[in-house]
This record gives sequence, C-alpha cells and structure tokens, in this order.
Amino acid sequence: DTQTIFDYVFCGNYQPSLKNSLTLKLMRDILQNRLLSVLREGENIVYSPYASLFYNGLPQQVFYFDLSASVDFVNTKKVEELIKQIINELRTSKVSEEELETLKKSFWVTKRKVLSDEASAEWRTNFERYEQCLNSISTVDIQKAFKHFTNPDKFVLLYIGKHQKYE
Repeated sequence: DTQTIFDYVFCGNYQPSLKNSLTLKLMRDILQNRLLSVLREGENIVYSPYASLFYNGLPQQVFYFDLSASVDFVNTKKVEELIKQIINELRTSKVSEEELETLKKSFWVTKRKVLSDEASAEWRTNFERYEQCLNSISTVDIQKAFKHFTNPDKFVLLYIGKHQKYE
C-alpha cells in the first residue's frame, strides 16, 4: 500500500537516421545513469529504476523515453522534482567526455560480438559506418538532443498506487 509504481514518459518526433537513433540510445543510457546515481544512490528513494527507449522511424518517426521505478508514495513529489532537475541539467550542461566514451565503448563491444570472422564484406563496411557515426556524436550533440527531444514540463505520468498529485 505504501508503494507507487511510476512511468514518466517523454515523447516526440525525430528524423530517422543512424546518427539520430544512436543519439537516442546514448540519451537513454545517460538517463539510466542519472536514475541510478541521483534517485537510487544519492537519494535512496526508488527501487529498480529503469530508463527505456522505444522508437519507430518509419512511417511514424516517433520515440519515447520511459523512466520507471517504484517509490514510497510519500516520495512521489520528490521523484518528480528530481526527474525534472535531471532533464533540466542535461538540457543545460554537457555530459562528461568520460561518461560518453564509456557508453560508446559498450555499444562497440556489443556490435563487435556480433561481427565474426565469417561476416560478409558488406556487414564489415556497415560496421565501419556504424563506428564512424557513433564516434561523430559529441557531448555538444547530446546536449542539443536533450534540448530538442525532452522538455521537463511535458511528460505523461502513468502510475499504479497512491500518488500525492492526484489524491
């Protein structure tokens, strides 16, 4: 009875491209890092925080980030304030080069696992394009993407349980 399961959904449209898709995926991972560092480790007020990304390039050109966790209902207002702060910070400040490079490395490792010695020349060429595109995404690009794709005051809130805003 004391828990509220929440989903803060930030959605919008995007122009489908490899770079934009990779940028959205990096944004998702950055949001996941912030949920863990701020809400769980820093404030210790949420359980099982998770950031998901869903997108469909053609024909809809839509995406949404789903930030979810469970929280004691007395902390729901604080969670909303902190999520808005996280979004505002990412819109106004660049992430560190170290954080971005660490996230990019995980992308490379995953792709390289798929690439075998028997992979076709076409697949290897596509992988090189993938690496070049991923390398081209800078901290400035990420900040601009957060400004363009997220707004801390425009979201959908889905929840199960008590929530102070609606009592």
